[in-house]
Amino acid sequence: MKLAKIKIRNFRSFGNEETIINFDSITALIGANSTGKTATMQALVKLFGTTQSEREIHRSDFHIEPRQLPEQLENCELYIEAVFVFPELENTSGSTASIPSFFRYFVVDEQAKPPYIRIRLESSFLRDDTPEGSIDTGYFFITSSEKDDNITDQVRKPIQRYIMSNIKCIYPCPKRPK
Repeated sequence: MKLAKIKIRNFRSFGNEETIINFDSITALIGANSTGKTATMQALVKLFGTTQSEREIHRSDFHIEPRQLPEQLENCELYIEAVFVFPELENTSGSTASIPSFFRYFVVDEQAKPPYIRIRLESSFLRDDTPEGSIDTGYFFITSSEKDDNITDQVRKPIQRYIMSNIKCIYPCPKRPK
């Protein structure tokens, strides 16, 4: 199983247009300050962090347009989606083939093409009379093709936390003793 891409919308420095970041065998995030390098890693932690506090969405996680004050944010929706591919399934003649624990959520676009899974965090903010506002967050398998832009409740399958614990993102790396 390999992370192929992450899609981000309205999360921190990422605005209302969906941003897609593709991953290869080795991927480096290079760019000027405030271009989203740290936000990309934090997005992965929001999906696959090891603790509840790492995965929690706060008002400050929602994108605010330039010149907009945080207190002017009335409502907003964000999503972070990870797409995983399974290169080990492409060559089934050897002993390296495997079937991951999420096989029932595989998406197959075309015959003879390898399957993939889509894991999505969706969160909405609504201003209310509390300092943090009302924030609702859910984690889902999306069982429709990436080609299908219309994500309905029929293809949005809630994920139980114990299933998500099979994937972990640890950032920043713990400091090693000298």
